[in-house]
Amino acid sequence: MAPRTVAVNRVRLQGSTFIEEIKVYEASGLLIAAIGVVIASLPRLFTQWRTDRPAAYRTAAILLLFVGYMGLGGYLLITSFPGFSARPIKLLGFAGTAIGWIVYGALMVLEQIENDAGLPRWITQFGWTDLGALILLGAGLFALHGF
Repeated sequence: MAPRTVAVNRVRLQGSTFIEEIKVYEASGLLIAAIGVVIASLPRLFTQWRTDRPAAYRTAAILLLFVGYMGLGGYLLITSFPGFSARPIKLLGFAGTAIGWIVYGALMVLEQIENDAGLPRWITQFGWTDLGALILLGAGLFALHGF
């Protein structure tokens, strides 16, 4: 009986390590997404700085809020889901939560900036894309906590 218990504990430890590695990769993905958005926004920010300082301040504030939003998402992904099992539905829920968080954050930023680039209305106004991101986020959270 004792060797079987040791084997079960060893499997649980390996599963927990696997989950911790996935959490780090998902949090890294959030960080990479935030850095990518900031880098992509720098040319616009520099142009605004030369032509319209108040708009540049507003854009910089929006970008800082977005980086904070992504940092909060990474923190929540790493800390608030400790030790769940490595079942496929939980892993899909974890990925859905991270992807929904990223997409909804990016859409919020795009809705706040001025639309000089001619972005489509379905991106720059609250609509079905936001609802889709929120549904993905909700489904991911349900898969994590509901099963």
